[in-house]
Parts: sequence; structure tokens; C-alpha cells
Amino acid sequence: INVYEVPLVNDIGDFIYMGLTSGLYFFAKPFPWEARSPLQLIQAFENVIIMFIVVRLTIQAWNKNINKLIFWLVLFIGSLSVYGLVVFNYGTAARYRFPFIALYVVYVAYVCNVT
Repeated sequence: INVYEVPLVNDIGDFIYMGLTSGLYFFAKPFPWEARSPLQLIQAFENVIIMFIVVRLTIQAWNKNINKLIFWLVLFIGSLSVYGLVVFNYGTAARYRFPFIALYVVYVAYVCNVT
């Protein structure tokens, strides 16, 4: 990536907008159309399955105990946002996001009593 192509964060509004969009992108990348190798294509389909599990768990926790879910959801989105702003490589993103997803799934399932 070219240094001059990196968008700059100028104020808190930029940080919130760019953080949320890059955090969601960090959570989902690589998309199937961005895959450059068979391994990245497998990783893209794995991401779809993981996103489905996380969204389903979040919906179930939302219906059971929204007050406890909000803490973990803000922590999860915040951590993905920060890493999404600084990580550009697909392999690095896959390795860095695993602890966030694992902790989110385990603690939300436990704290919100989702089975």
C-alpha cells in the first residue's frame, strides 16, 4: 500500500466513521471477490460462517439480556475499529481478529446465558 493513499483521521467524527467502517471491514475481510489465492477464498467463506455465528449469538443475547450484552458489544466493536484502522494485510487481519471473536463469543454466551 502506498503511504499517500492512506486516509488521515482529522477529528473525532472521522475517527468514529472510519473506525466503524474499517472495523466492520476488518471483521469480514477478505471478501470472496478480493481473494487472490485459493487459501484466501477458503478464508472468505470461513468469514461468512463466523459472521453468521457472531450475528446469531448477538441476536440471541440481545433477546435474553441486553444490559450485559452492550458492554461486550461496545468492547468488540471498539477493538475491531482500532485494529481495522491499522491493519491492511488479510493474513494479519485473520490472525489478529481471532482473539477478539473468540473472547466475544465465549463471554457473551456465558454472561448472557445463551445456549
